Amino acid sequence: MEPEGGMVGRRLTAWQDRPRYTLCDPNEGQVAPGILRAFGEIYQRRVTADPNAARQTFAGRFGGRLPGELGGAGDCRVIHTLMGSAGVYVERFAGIDDLVGPLERINLAADTVIDTLDGWLASHLKGRPGLDKLRAFMDTDFRRDAKNLAIYLWSAKSGLVSSGANKQEIYARVVLYLIEHDYIHFDRALEFARQMTDPAVSDADKAKAPLLIVRRFLARKMGIDETHEAFGFLSDPNEVGESFEKFIRTSEAVGRGVERWRKLSDSMPADQSGSFVATSQPAAAKARPDAAEAMGDMVGALVNIDFEDFFPILSIFSPSRDEVSVKLKLPAEPLISNGDWDKKSRGLTWSFANRPKPLSAICYAVWVSPDSGFQRKHFGRVVLDGEKLALYCGWRKGLSPAEAAKWDEFLKTVRPAKVEDQISDFCGKHMVRTEPATPRPDDAPSMHKVDDGSYFSIGAGIIVEAMNRKGSRGGSGLCPLLPW
Repeated sequence: MEPEGGMVGRRLTAWQDRPRYTLCDPNEGQVAPGILRAFGEIYQRRVTADPNAARQTFAGRFGGRLPGELGGAGDCRVIHTLMGSAGVYVERFAGIDDLVGPLERINLAADTVIDTLDGWLASHLKGRPGLDKLRAFMDTDFRRDAKNLAIYLWSAKSGLVSSGANKQEIYARVVLYLIEHDYIHFDRALEFARQMTDPAVSDADKAKAPLLIVRRFLARKMGIDETHEAFGFLSDPNEVGESFEKFIRTSEAVGRGVERWRKLSDSMPADQSGSFVATSQPAAAKARPDAAEAMGDMVGALVNIDFEDFFPILSIFSPSRDEVSVKLKLPAEPLISNGDWDKKSRGLTWSFANRPKPLSAICYAVWVSPDSGFQRKHFGRVVLDGEKLALYCGWRKGLSPAEAAKWDEFLKTVRPAKVEDQISDFCGKHMVRTEPATPRPDDAPSMHKVDDGSYFSIGAGIIVEAMNRKGSRGGSGLCPLLPW
C-alpha cells in the first residue's frame, strides 16, 4: 500500500500452498475461485494477465475506509496542509473485535456448569452432613474462581498477551491460583502423576484416580472424612458419567441454561477458524448441539488451553492457517507503529499467521511529512516536523473552509525575518470576546473572567513553540492519533 494524494493505492497478491507428502515441501497453487471472484468485485483492476496463474494480483485505490477484504476492517487517512502532511493507518485482519461476547460466554458457561454440578451433587448428597457448606462454597468461591481461571486461560489464547513466554506466565498464574485457593496440593499432584503413569497401576485404578481427588476435595469442603459412605456414588467412573449425563438431559434448570447457551452461540460469528478469507465464503450452517454436547462446549469455553504455547512444534499438526504480509510505503519513518521499518525501501512491514483467536491481528502507524520547500521559504528552515507537525495538521483539519482559506492565505505572506510579529498581528485581528456566565453568589470571581482569544492562536502557538526549540522532529514518543 502507498498513500497517493487523498487516496491509498493497494495491491493484493493471493496464492495457496498445497502441502505434498512432506511437511516442508509446499506446492504453490491458486486460491479458491470464489475468493478470487470476491477480490475482483472489490478491486478495480486484476493485474495478473493469466487467469490460471498460481499467484493472482489485484489493484485498486481506496479513499479513507479500506475494503476489509481479508475479513477485517481498516482506515488510512492523510491530512495535507501547506506546512506538510500527517497520516494514520490502522487495520485488523480476520478474527473478531468483540471482547464482551467471549466474556459473556465465559460467565454463562461458568454459571451453567456450576449450577449443574451443584444440582447433581445435591441429588446424591441430599441429607448428608456438610451439604449446606458445600453448596455455599459452590455458589460463591467456586463460581468466582472458575470465572477467574477461565478469563486467565482465555487471555492467554486471545492475543491479549503476545509472546509465548508471556502466555506461559499466564499458565503459571493459573497453577499458583489453584494452589493458593486450595484446589491442588503439590504433594498430592505428584502422587496423582505417579499413579497415572505407573505401569504397575491397572487401567481401572487409573480411571478411578480422578474420582479420588474429587472425593478428597468434597470432603474438605463438607468437613467430613473422604471415606464417608456419602461418597459411594463416586466409585465407578462409568456410573458417574451415566448419572451426570442423565441429570443433564432431565433437569429442567439445566435445560434452561443450555437453551441460553444455544441462543448466545447462535449470535456469535459462524466462522472463527482463523481464515483471513472466511468472510468471502458462505457461512456453514451450525449444528444445534444437544444438552450433553452443549455442556461439553461450555466446559471447553472454560478450560481454553492452547498447548502450542508450551510446545510450538505441535503447530505442524494444526489445520493450515492463512498468512499475511503487509507493506506500507511512507515518505518518512513513522512516529509510532508496530511494524518493522526499512529505511532503504521506506517501507513498514508486518507478517503474521492468523489463528482462531477472539482478537485479530492489527497493524497501525502514524507518520508525518513536512513540506520543506514551503517552510524554508516562509520560515527560514523546517520548523514543523514530528509530533508538532502531527498536532498542527490535526488542528488545521478542524478549521472551517472559510477559516482554512484565511489561514492559508496568511501563511503565504509570512517571511522569515518577521514571523512572530506577523503571527501576533494576525491573531490580534481575529480576537473573539467570550461572554461570562451569569454570576452566582457562591462563585469565585475567576470563574467569570472575560478572556480574549482566537482559535487561530492554537495553530500559531504550535508554530511559535516549534520555532523556539532545538530540533524539529521531537522525540517524546507520545504522538496522539490525529483527530478527524
